[in-house]
Amino acid sequence: MNGDQDNPIITVENLMVGYTGNPVLEEVSFSVNRGEVFTVLGPSGCGKTTLLKAMTGLLPFVKGKIRIAGEDIGPGHRRDAVRRLRSRIGVLFQSGALFGSLTLWDNVMLPLVEFTDLPPELIATVVQLKLDLVKLGKDGNRMPAELSGGMKRRAGLARAMALDPQVLFCDEPTSGLDPPTAVEIDDLLLELKSVLGVTVVLVAHELSTVENVSDRCIMLDGEAKTIIARGTVESLKRESKDPRVQAFFNRKVSSKHLEVGQLP
Repeated sequence: MNGDQDNPIITVENLMVGYTGNPVLEEVSFSVNRGEVFTVLGPSGCGKTTLLKAMTGLLPFVKGKIRIAGEDIGPGHRRDAVRRLRSRIGVLFQSGALFGSLTLWDNVMLPLVEFTDLPPELIATVVQLKLDLVKLGKDGNRMPAELSGGMKRRAGLARAMALDPQVLFCDEPTSGLDPPTAVEIDDLLLELKSVLGVTVVLVAHELSTVENVSDRCIMLDGEAKTIIARGTVESLKRESKDPRVQAFFNRKVSSKHLEVGQLP
C-alpha cells in the first residue's frame, strides 16, 4: 500500500451532494493517502463526476465535510478556502478542456499568471518544463484544434501540473482514446506519482486504466447513492460478492469496441 495512512491528504465525511435539492450522493465517507492513486469507480450516472466537482470546489455540497491538503472547503469556509485550494490542486478535465482561442503555451501559462507573482522569465521556464514533462515541449505554439485527442489530454495534464499541485484530480483521462494512447496517459500518471510524489484522484470506468494505475478504489452506485465497495482492484475482483461490483469488472468487450479503444 502506498501513501501515509495516518495522515491522509483528503478526508471526506458524511458527504451529501446534489442538484436543486435532489441528492445524487449521500453519506459518502473515505480518505485518500498521500502519494497514492485513488480511483472512484462506477457506471455512468452513478455520481463520480459530481463527487469530483464537490471535491474541487466546483459544486457546493449540502452537508458533510471535505478537507484537502489542510483546507476545509465546507460551509462557512468555502470562498477563501476554495481559492487557496485551487493553488494546491490540479484538475484534468475530460478531453483536456483547453481554451480553444489560446495556444498550448498560453493555456499552461494561465494558472501561473492567475495564482502566482512570478516574473515573466520564470513563468516561461515553468511552462517549458511542464510541456517537456508531457512530451509536448516543441508544441507550445500550436492551437488546441491542431492537436490529437491524446495530445489534448497531455496538454491538459501540463496545465493541471503548472502550479506543482499536491493533488491531481482526473476526470476520465483515457476515455475515448485508442489503447496505445491510453497507456501513454496511464504511464504519465504513474510517473507523476513516482517522481513528483503527487497524489492522484481518478474518476474512471475504463477497466484498463483502473487496473493499470489504481492503488485503492471506491465504487459508487447511482441507485444506492453512496459507496457500495472499497479496496484494491484485486480485492474487489476477488472478494466482493456484490453483483454490481462483479458486473463492473466482468464486462465483455466487443470487437467493435476493441477497434476504437472503447469499453461498453
